[in-house]
Amino acid sequence: MNTLFHYILVMLFASLAVGAGLLLSSYMGQAAPEEETAEYTNTVYGYTVTYPTHLKIQEYSPDIVSFATITDEFVDSAAEIRVMTIEGMPEETFEEAVVRSLSNMCAADGSTESFSCTGLEISELFNTSSDEQGVKLYLSGQLVDLTTGATTTVSKGPYFVFLLGSSATMSRILVIEPPLNKTAAEVEASTIELIAKSIVLPQETTNEAIGVEEYVRKNINDLSPKNPELGGTFFVTEIETAGGMGTVWYEDGHIALVADFTYVAEETGAARITSFVLRE
Repeated sequence: MNTLFHYILVMLFASLAVGAGLLLSSYMGQAAPEEETAEYTNTVYGYTVTYPTHLKIQEYSPDIVSFATITDEFVDSAAEIRVMTIEGMPEETFEEAVVRSLSNMCAADGSTESFSCTGLEISELFNTSSDEQGVKLYLSGQLVDLTTGATTTVSKGPYFVFLLGSSATMSRILVIEPPLNKTAAEVEASTIELIAKSIVLPQETTNEAIGVEEYVRKNINDLSPKNPELGGTFFVTEIETAGGMGTVWYEDGHIALVADFTYVAEETGAARITSFVLRE
């Protein structure tokens, strides 16, 4: 009787072990559920990206879009997309111009800490799922404790940079980047890369718009119907162009003006401004 009972117990435990093994094997063979995603298309610049649906879109302007956790109390950005125009310096490479421009923008000061970028840390080519090619960057930076003066070296990134268009001296780039107030150790790098990997850039480049912007910047003093104050000169602080129309913000240090203009591109590639009207 005891022998039979012992045999039954052995067979029962053996069956349970096999069943548990099959269950564990089946569970381990299942892929983790994919995160739900949605698409965002920028109607001004024509690019499309995929982003996790737990994030919300905060569109500050066509140039700056944030993907963030948004509540009544705060906006916690996970990734941002910025379209910007950079101007190269003499004998400066495209990458050097990008690093300089991004470094100038990454400075941030808080009540107890100050952060600034000091240069390039890592650079490598990056390909999207649709075979768009860009550059993946990390910047090196310094975090300063304003109370003690102690300095810590930190990384800032990742940045994913794509060229939208260029002229002889200027380039328009699209940057998928971490939020300004977070170092590389504090960001969701996988979320930033997911968005970067998914991007589909517009088929048409913005070389025409770049040429128009360059022309307006160089000729703003002739285009403006109002003269600068005290014999000074105007300089452009911001400019937007799309579909033959544009808006320019400019000043001379004393007065700030905004004008709307229209333009056409000649067959030679040169820009021709067809109207230029100051806003009241």
